[in-house]
Amino acid sequence: MIFLLLGAFVPIWLLGSLAVDDVIEYQFTHYKSEWVNDGKSRGMFFNPKGSSYFIKWWNKGIPEWMADDDEALSLLKNAELWMRVTKYYLIALFPLMILIFVTRP
Repeated sequence: MIFLLLGAFVPIWLLGSLAVDDVIEYQFTHYKSEWVNDGKSRGMFFNPKGSSYFIKWWNKGIPEWMADDDEALSLLKNAELWMRVTKYYLIALFPLMILIFVTRP
């Protein structure tokens, strides 16, 4: 049972990471100067040369460069959705694992 719970987490985490990578790659490709001003963010798998692990704008609402770009907004909504799914899965996963360990014969 625990292996199933942990095994389900991997694709959820992977999809969330890829969704965030898509946003960062879109900014890198279409808004390079804003990418530099935002601290040269990198994703889990998208790692351009000279990038850093820090994302300045992520929890501060919609960035200015993204406000009028429908594709960027769509990518951001998708990334936020998968990050929420990952967070709530983890919130549910750990108590379940503890319950399984405690009730094992």
